[in-house]
Amino acid sequence: KMQTKFIAGLAASASVASGASVRQLYQGNGSTTWLENLRVRSNGNVLVTEIGPPANLLTFDPTQADPEAVVIQTFPSILGLSGITEVKPDVFVITGANTTGSNIADPPLNATKVWLVDFNQGQGNEPLIELIGEPVLPQVTDYNGLTTFNETIILASATFQDTVVAMDITTGAYWTVFDDPLMASINGIKASDDGYLYWTANSGLVRAPLYEDLTLGTAETVYEGSYDDFAVSDRGFALSVNGTRYAYMASNEDAVQQIIFDDATGNVSSAAFIAQTTNATEWGKGTACDFGRADWQKNKVYCTTGGS
Repeated sequence: KMQTKFIAGLAASASVASGASVRQLYQGNGSTTWLENLRVRSNGNVLVTEIGPPANLLTFDPTQADPEAVVIQTFPSILGLSGITEVKPDVFVITGANTTGSNIADPPLNATKVWLVDFNQGQGNEPLIELIGEPVLPQVTDYNGLTTFNETIILASATFQDTVVAMDITTGAYWTVFDDPLMASINGIKASDDGYLYWTANSGLVRAPLYEDLTLGTAETVYEGSYDDFAVSDRGFALSVNGTRYAYMASNEDAVQQIIFDDATGNVSSAAFIAQTTNATEWGKGTACDFGRADWQKNKVYCTTGGS
């Protein structure tokens, strides 16, 4: 049985993981859908990609007592949406393909599509959506996670190729940019404002220095574990006012794990589960996390799960 859920975790005191409380915002009733990734908009609303079918881009208003899933658009040319990243204020790039929970071991080939979603050019929950790319083999089976390098170039984790692919969103051109042994089964990917590119792969949470000329330094595994996507705090995160950096990891072990980096060394100083399946609570397989951005949600972390 698969239960699609969308859950918000409130980390009221991230330095003490047991102090976090969890509020479930939404639970789907389908047995085939999968909430895969999310990004929080500057207005506090949450965008969520769904692996279906159908392939939906959803939005939630977490200020509502019982938020409804509002479908921004269904993408009939694919079966599921996966990665999402913000390239400019309220302008996002999303990707999807025909990979689903039932065919993920051997997904259909050459089905990946990439769209630009521009809320500045639309009204309310009706943004301007434009197809900007259709990458194919041999560079990519499908894009999994997305992150922003600059306003022109995004980076995508190519899970089946164990690589990172760069894409110019103004031209649709794409190329394999990073190929590292620590990218085996790469999943989530984030370019952080601390100068590192972070990703999850077979070895756990990995990072490498990311340079302005789009090259990488030496990669290192900073924490071992089995993870899907994740969020690494930037300098604006409310819980980082003392300089401490946090990561929230969507764990394949039906949990969300908080990792705290040491201020002086940049290495992991502690780790603890802040939400997980217990005898009283069914969490489900974590798929992604992101930080609240509006003034009223700066101490919140939002997470999606793919069911259980």
